[in-house]
Amino acid sequence: MQARAKAIGALSEKNHQLGVSQAALIQSEKMAALGQLVAGVAHELNTPLGAIRASVSNLSAAVQHALFEMPRLLGTLADGDRDRFLSLVRLAGEPAAPLSSREQRAVRRTIRRALEEMEVADAADVADSLVDMGLTEVGEQGPLLRGANAATLLHSAYNLSALRRNAVNIDVAAERAAKIVFALKSYAHPGAAGGHASAGALSDSLDTVLTLYHNLIKRGVEVVREYTDPGDFAGRHEELNQVWTNLVHNALQAIGENGTLSVSVAREAPWVKVSIGDSGEGIPEEIVPRIFEPFYTTKAAGEGTGLGLSISRDIVLSHGGRIDVESRPGRTVFTVSLPSNVEASA
Repeated sequence: MQARAKAIGALSEKNHQLGVSQAALIQSEKMAALGQLVAGVAHELNTPLGAIRASVSNLSAAVQHALFEMPRLLGTLADGDRDRFLSLVRLAGEPAAPLSSREQRAVRRTIRRALEEMEVADAADVADSLVDMGLTEVGEQGPLLRGANAATLLHSAYNLSALRRNAVNIDVAAERAAKIVFALKSYAHPGAAGGHASAGALSDSLDTVLTLYHNLIKRGVEVVREYTDPGDFAGRHEELNQVWTNLVHNALQAIGENGTLSVSVAREAPWVKVSIGDSGEGIPEEIVPRIFEPFYTTKAAGEGTGLGLSISRDIVLSHGGRIDVESRPGRTVFTVSLPSNVEASA
């Protein structure tokens, strides 16, 4: 009996050590994946911060002009020209749908022809300024643009409209930076601490991972989201984030410069299913049975440890789920099925 008790104690200790080792391995793989994202995240944050700095600089120049030049300028205008000037500033500051490069060129040609018919000097330069201010037609501004001080008035209107444009740029950039920070926070702490289960939407977790990968998703890659269900699920979302990270990372590597990354969430009783697919070359049929083996990888040295899919499978199994793969040239889909333990949102 003593020997049996000793053996059971030793087995229990071994199981505990195995659990600790597995948790450390998962954490190590997660930090490796996060390390791959750091450069991209830094770039993602630098982009909106750079836009904010540039916009602030533009705002300072525009405010200085408005404070010191505008009172004198408005005092020199007749009532009609003053009304036209204020109308020009108001129109330039109104929000408008963004134009493509082709549409901008077409609008610029139309405005230039209208200005030439009005015998406005430097019609091409004036047209460029009006388009940059967001205008799509000359409207009633013709007399103002033909006057002796037309260049000064146009420059002043441009600076005033820049106040609103740069304020919008700052708002958009700040929102983008906040979204990235929120994604990082959600990635690191998606739910309850200490490895305990917590309720959350799998679609939100996927969006978090895609946000962090935004800079690594090349221009030629189209991301298609299909969330027919939010994927409410009670589980260890910090671990599941590692699964989504591994699958998205592998898909982007398979796609390369051009292709489609598809992400879907659906509820098919008794499962909640998350599918991540790519339009890459596919996995050779003879390799498919081995892709979940620990340390098995087809990537070049230094590009992978061969643990990503193995750890992902173990995480999914520990949640009572399964992970399946279907692959053919031009289409590979990994589907994670998790038990539907939370009622679907209304």
